[in-house]
Amino acid sequence: MNCPTCHTPNDRTARSCSTCGTSLDKASTLQAGNAAGTGRRMTIAERRAAGITTGAIAEAASPTLTFDPDRSPLQRHPAPQASDRTNIFALTSMILGFLGGTVLAIIFGHVAKSQIRRTGERGTGMATAGLILGYFWTSLLIIYVIWLFVAINSMRGSY
Repeated sequence: MNCPTCHTPNDRTARSCSTCGTSLDKASTLQAGNAAGTGRRMTIAERRAAGITTGAIAEAASPTLTFDPDRSPLQRHPAPQASDRTNIFALTSMILGFLGGTVLAIIFGHVAKSQIRRTGERGTGMATAGLILGYFWTSLLIIYVIWLFVAINSMRGSY
């Protein structure tokens, strides 16, 4: 019989859980359906005879949940293991960032960050540097285009 609190398998004759100490008497009666183990639901008279009150039924039906990271059903994917490899997109993003490759540095930087998060490879700093430099060069390019547009329009008006 499994404990309703920690789900540890216990002997059928045990009165309490060997791991957490939860009483198994009332929980086992509820889990089996009735004391005789026929699988049918117990009547109110049978519950009273077994010493199960409404509070005990609710307590046994909804035990206090504790988080156990080893048994968590939410952990479907294992955490990525650290790798000795450096992500090639991170390296490319940083190089393009230094050379002024604005859009490509940004694209490669975001692809690298995504792959690093998924695979656990090294290169987070290089990807971040490539992103920062890519956005820096992009902002300078935008400022230059705006300045060029203003300069050309001001020259047209002086004729």
